Amino acid sequence: MILEDESSSGSIASLLDNLRTGFYPISLNGWQATSADWWMPIIEAGRGEPVLLSPREPVLDDVDLVVVRTHVPKEVQAMCDKAMIPVVIEDWLLENIIRGKK
Repeated sequence: MILEDESSSGSIASLLDNLRTGFYPISLNGWQATSADWWMPIIEAGRGEPVLLSPREPVLDDVDLVVVRTHVPKEVQAMCDKAMIPVVIEDWLLENIIRGKK
């Protein structure tokens, strides 16, 4: 699903163009936390589409990949595997933006 874009200029706009990025919240001490607020402007600036996934019923039809902070629950990983949607940690997304490759 995530492929290197050899024709791109390496800009963030071409890198994230039309990429539907799902963010899955995690539970920390009883409250839901996500870094989507931090990532949303970056994804939108690159003409991508950030999607905040529901922790109870994530709708995976709307995303090309799922970004998590450090881990994803087994049930969500199984759903992503079945739908052939990659699950990546935030570091992966940041490294690919820096490298300029999808």
